[in-house]
Amino acid sequence: MYVHNLVATTLVVLAFASAAAQDGGRNSGSRTDAFQKLRQARAATLAGEKEKASQLVAAARAWGASAKDRLVTAWADQLAGEFAFAAKQHDQAMSAFNTALEGFTELKDEVGMANCRLNLGRLSQVAGKPTEAASHLQAALALYEKLNRSADVAAALTDIGSALRTQGKAAEAKATLQKALDLYRVSHKQPEAEARILGELAACCEAVGENAQALQHVQTALALAGGLKDASDRAWLYNALGRLQQKGGNLDEAAKNYRSALQETTSSAAERAAAHNNLGALLHEQGKSSEALTEIKRALELATQAADVAGQSRAHYNLAVVYEAQSQETPAIEAYEKALALRRQTRDKSGAARILNNLALLYDAQGKPERAKTAREEAEKLR
Repeated sequence: MYVHNLVATTLVVLAFASAAAQDGGRNSGSRTDAFQKLRQARAATLAGEKEKASQLVAAARAWGASAKDRLVTAWADQLAGEFAFAAKQHDQAMSAFNTALEGFTELKDEVGMANCRLNLGRLSQVAGKPTEAASHLQAALALYEKLNRSADVAAALTDIGSALRTQGKAAEAKATLQKALDLYRVSHKQPEAEARILGELAACCEAVGENAQALQHVQTALALAGGLKDASDRAWLYNALGRLQQKGGNLDEAAKNYRSALQETTSSAAERAAAHNNLGALLHEQGKSSEALTEIKRALELATQAADVAGQSRAHYNLAVVYEAQSQETPAIEAYEKALALRRQTRDKSGAARILNNLALLYDAQGKPERAKTAREEAEKLR
């Protein structure tokens, strides 16, 4: 969950409002027209008119290139990067953001540099490059602090906290996210941003077994969820609430929340996959194996569609658990092995170790002691 959309919009609007007045009015009419096109592109993409938005950005960039106006082309590249990122065209987004950053750096435009760094940090995080992500996000944070933009400082802190959480640094992530939350509550009443930060804090608490605190954060976030425009964010919160209720043994309420997540029909395939996965695991816990397999297989389809490696791994793992409970050893081993290969891709050592231990038991059951021994030894190395 991110707060980047709010920040990007604010930065772009502020930049567009002042950029046309720069350079003593040089080409002021044409420059104003170019930035007006970029403003219209922003509005078009928020309205779902993606083709129109792309055409407006291209027109603005063409004028900037012909007029050799580096500021216009930099902001056009920045917006093109945002559109590509939203469309999951990550290589194209990375190229556009880097080109924009070169332009802003040349112009010493710190607002533009900050925005690019934030986006490059988010993109690097999605690409599984935590070191690069940390470098970009810390650079964005330093620029926002220098510019004295408290809302944007909070946004950078949120992304840094999210990155720390995914790296398993829950305590450090919690402290960073709490700073972000305090900043928003003191100076900026933005329910959408608060809900997202609370969701991240809940995930941190859940990771360290503080389920009661996690539940409180999620419930507070859902109370603010009316301000969430992104269906994926709402689905994420319903999934989180369901997981926590399931851990507490409240299976009926958990199932309701998983189904609420699925009712967010415009949410991402990854979030819908998570809901199907969670619901499948719950149905298995209730002894409804056939229904569980249906849900988990649907989760696998969606996670594959979304190129969500972690989601695919969870689905294969859950399939293996159901097959194992049905004494179908060979399908269980196949599913565990697929889950293991995917966990290795995501560098989830603890998850890989758990799968290896499960495989060892199945190898023993099939009379394969050497394979069982190898699996246990590998699991021990990952601890």
